[in-house]
Amino acid sequence: MWCGLASVQPERSFESRSPERETAQERLLVYLPWGTPVDAPDRLLVNGLWFEVDGEPMRWNHGSLRHVRVRAWRVTN
Repeated sequence: MWCGLASVQPERSFESRSPERETAQERLLVYLPWGTPVDAPDRLLVNGLWFEVDGEPMRWNHGSLRHVRVRAWRVTN
């Protein structure tokens, strides 16, 4: 398990309403330091909320801005 600082940016949020169920989905882009061990089945704790990793993390290894970009999402109902 890794713990540390990251840049967290909102990607998008939306709600789906129906008589049976009301849900909200929140998506984030998370920029982690280069070398952070994160994979598709992992979860991220951001400000006390758990987010699922959406897809494979993108490892950016070019130039001076080396980082790992992760798309993260959570659904609430």
